[in-house]
Amino acid sequence: MNATTAIIPASGKARGFTLIELMITIAVAIILAGIGLPSFRSMIASERMSNESFDIVAMLTLTRSEAIKRNATVTSTPNTNNWKQGWVITSTFNGNPVTINTKDALSGSDITITCFQGTSQAACGAIAYGPSGRLDPNTTPQAPSIQIISTSLPASGGQNARCISIDLSGQPRTKKGTC
Repeated sequence: MNATTAIIPASGKARGFTLIELMITIAVAIILAGIGLPSFRSMIASERMSNESFDIVAMLTLTRSEAIKRNATVTSTPNTNNWKQGWVITSTFNGNPVTINTKDALSGSDITITCFQGTSQAACGAIAYGPSGRLDPNTTPQAPSIQIISTSLPASGGQNARCISIDLSGQPRTKKGTC
């Protein structure tokens, strides 16, 4: 037997997939993707809402810590009186305004943000912290709450909402559900 001679199986069948097997596999994959896609969309919307609420909590935490660090009043102001449009964190130094941080508009088009004073809906105004790390009573006389709602999620059980409130010590708190 020569080293270059090919060995052919006795049955003569070629190995691989038939066209019918390939079509059935693709059909099963499409069916499974169709079943999982709505759940995946819900997960993405939930994560987007969580990220937006985290951004607002991080902004409030940064404002508070900068007020303590600088021993001065530091203010977070929403762009166009809407936290969804972003914000700017400012302070004053030697009588001059200083920008500490800015944030562009939030990305979620299915997100709505509403502000509350107590239990009443209110305009989204500036939130200022004093040197003690508590809300500045001159600028922010009553602790506001910021409610984030995703229109892409079901409203049952408050799964579509997060409420960010500020406690007496000035720390922001987040809870699932409406304010």
